[in-house]
Amino acid sequence: MIKSFAIYTVAGALNKMIPLLVLPVLTKYLAPVEFGIWSIYQVLLTFVTPVVGMNSQANITRKIFKIPQPETAKLIGNLMAILSAMCCLFLLFFSIILFFTGDLFDIPKHWLQALPVFSFVTMVNQFNLTVLRNKDNPKLYGAYEIGVTVFNFAISLSLLLSTDFGWQSMALGRLLASFTFATVSLLHLKITGFFVFDFSYRVTKEVFCISLPLIPHAVGGIVIQLSDRLFIDSMYGKSHVGLYTIGYTFGSALLLLTDSFNKAWSPWLYRQLAAIDEFRRRKIIRFTYLYALFVFGFSIAFSIAARYAIDIFLDPVYGESKVFVLWVSMAMAVQGMYFMLFPYSVHVGKTQFLGIITGVTAVINLIGNYVLIKLNGPIGAAQSTLISYVVLFLTIWWYSNRIYPMPWFRFRAAATTHG
Repeated sequence: MIKSFAIYTVAGALNKMIPLLVLPVLTKYLAPVEFGIWSIYQVLLTFVTPVVGMNSQANITRKIFKIPQPETAKLIGNLMAILSAMCCLFLLFFSIILFFTGDLFDIPKHWLQALPVFSFVTMVNQFNLTVLRNKDNPKLYGAYEIGVTVFNFAISLSLLLSTDFGWQSMALGRLLASFTFATVSLLHLKITGFFVFDFSYRVTKEVFCISLPLIPHAVGGIVIQLSDRLFIDSMYGKSHVGLYTIGYTFGSALLLLTDSFNKAWSPWLYRQLAAIDEFRRRKIIRFTYLYALFVFGFSIAFSIAARYAIDIFLDPVYGESKVFVLWVSMAMAVQGMYFMLFPYSVHVGKTQFLGIITGVTAVINLIGNYVLIKLNGPIGAAQSTLISYVVLFLTIWWYSNRIYPMPWFRFRAAATTHG
């Protein structure tokens, strides 16, 4: 796990470094208003993707250690069929809605109609990445992620510097990169024997039983993560959205650490749970506590460094964005702890209550956004995000321990007994 974590961290650092390196160019050629529109479009994309895709990659993670590879290939084939049907359904739905409403959030209609297609190619890439991660291939995983990002920004910056497309250069670059690598993903899954189309009613039914409850869970999580920008847009305008997005980008760079760890932790945890005993239970808890201490200490140190980086590297017009960094960084640390607990529910197949937990937390987040932004200005959005993640973490901790009891307060005995 530690070796995989190291590889994921290096690859993740390179992958996250690219968007940060191009930020000075983006902030020079995109005004805060255009940056705000691009941010809103990414919010919509992040909202639509788990609805269209139903977080169905969780089915691969749940089954890949329990069934032989031919059965996994059959599962992925059925997931592709379900994803295709969902994409077509939402294309029709979006077309009908946009026929009556027109443009939303200053975003042209054709880009809104492209959201289900964006979601489709994103999920195809996720299927491939999920297989790579769970088959302990972090090097190829990292190379794939970096390839997508490099191709994305190469196209986006070329269009931004040579055309007057503005923020739409970013959208087109991301769409072309995602589509290209989705094709590569399908070929890779087929060549390695992880994609066979053999429709099964039983498999499809099981997928829906696991994935449908994850839709409200995913949507609730996205509300917590991204609704802040919609509130700021409504109450302060897109210029403040642009400033908030820059601060959020720096603060959420902590995801480099938490996301890399989760990519190594999740497969390791599922392997431990597949052959669980008392010693493994306590070892898992000790890892969890050690990681918590590290990630919270790192988030504070990182947020201090990020404030200086904003002053040094970005245009002075974006200087106000640094006030958001500490709040966002702490929120990402709590989110990282939440992701350590999420696999327990998936492992036992009890995902129904996750939607309720996240839905209630999302409501708290919406109320918090309105109240705190009104009281404290845009920084209230970052404060609400932190509060929401704390509530979500504590609730999922309680629920996980209820459905899969762990020795949260007896881990020291393992250290004494097993040395």
